[in-house]
Amino acid sequence: MSNKDKDDLVGFREFIDNDQVKNDKKHSGIRLNNDFELITFLEQDSKRLSNHIETFEEKAFVINNYPHDPSLNIEAEHSSIQSRVETISLCLKPEAPIHRNIAEIFSSFFKI
Repeated sequence: MSNKDKDDLVGFREFIDNDQVKNDKKHSGIRLNNDFELITFLEQDSKRLSNHIETFEEKAFVINNYPHDPSLNIEAEHSSIQSRVETISLCLKPEAPIHRNIAEIFSSFFKI
């Protein structure tokens, strides 16, 4: 190879070497950006998990120190049943507003 051939390749080699250095810098920047995103995600996830732990610790404390009394559940059920019985007995009366409203709906629908 002559000196002219070597000189022609020198510029090409410099171009290729410079391109490789730029690519390495790009990959390095991308990696730093990905590392930052990963660290941010892990920090936020750690805070979220810490909040869950605190919530469950408080809930366990309340359950252990203030257990729900079964009599409260029985009393609530009894109250619910009593309210349903009263509602049904009011709806079954012939002069109940529900009968009048249903009659109006049927009469307007069927135009009797």
